[in-house]
Amino acid sequence: VVIGLDLLRYPDAFAPVDTSRAIAFWMWLIGTLGIYVMGFIILPRIYRSDAIELSHANFGWFIPPVANLLVPVAGFELAALYPRQFELTFGLSMASFGIGFFLFLFVGALVYHRYVLESLPAGPFAATSFLAIAPTAIISVVLFKLMVLVQQGVSIPLSVEAVGTMAILGILFTWGFAAWAFIMAAVIGLSSLKSLSVPYALSWWAYTFPLGALAAASGVAWKVTGFGSIQWFYYIVVVSLGVAWAIVTLRTVRAIGKGDAFGAG
Repeated sequence: VVIGLDLLRYPDAFAPVDTSRAIAFWMWLIGTLGIYVMGFIILPRIYRSDAIELSHANFGWFIPPVANLLVPVAGFELAALYPRQFELTFGLSMASFGIGFFLFLFVGALVYHRYVLESLPAGPFAATSFLAIAPTAIISVVLFKLMVLVQQGVSIPLSVEAVGTMAILGILFTWGFAAWAFIMAAVIGLSSLKSLSVPYALSWWAYTFPLGALAAASGVAWKVTGFGSIQWFYYIVVVSLGVAWAIVTLRTVRAIGKGDAFGAG
């Protein structure tokens, strides 16, 4: 799904535009089906397990909701590009949006319950705190993509004005939580540096994706409102994302060179 998004964003980078978009469509469809299949395989095993405890919960559990929320980000673009497949692209995107949204609510309640009643995740799991940013940041982008799609015209009766109003308010609503989660994760991380041992692990890549999602959401929020305060926040997040990418990439290369990329470095 992410590769499909890249091809939609840069359709002429590697192949003719029509070819890139066709590949993006199939990558999106295969990725979406994979998300569903893996969900139906893994979640029933989790439901039947008696070994899972509250202390195991962490924001890494947001990955299934986030995976479903990513589907409409590309799906709404494809719905505009391929009107003959509108039922598939739009219908599957909306279904995935609903699944991801409600999974976020259910899983989020469980994880926040753990954060209040148990000790904070330590070691390799400390970075997962930043994953709290991702769901609502992606929802902001989804709402923007939906607004753009409706403005371009769809085959079902949707009011451009109503969807636009709902989308703008929803973007600010969900972006606000993502921004709060970013600041909260930073505050917790800085205040816990002395008490938590956080050696390098591949889980450090959890710092990058949520910041990328927040940068996209902040850009969208800035675009639909023109607020200068959101513009400056966007700049801060982009710089933070660049710093995170640089540090994590360097530490990963270093760990690979030492041969301990899959363990503490």
